[in-house]
Amino acid sequence: MSAGAHGTEALVCADIARRQTSGMQKYGMSVADNPLTLRQWLTHAYEETLDQAVYLKRAIEQIDGDPNSAGHAGQSEQAAI
Repeated sequence: MSAGAHGTEALVCADIARRQTSGMQKYGMSVADNPLTLRQWLTHAYEETLDQAVYLKRAIEQIDGDPNSAGHAGQSEQAAI
């Protein structure tokens, strides 16, 4: 069996490589070279996590608002949230 990434993992690796290229073009440095303090990195990650929560809630609202949508949440799923 090959030790390299394949399937979903390979797709994630490709996404990371694209983000790195984009970041280098935008900021002119890698994350390793960025002089932010640990507190600044944690604040940045926290803010990104808040954004992610908004995106997830928006997707849940879209699914719940369309009863014909695949994965429409039933009452038991709603109660768990």
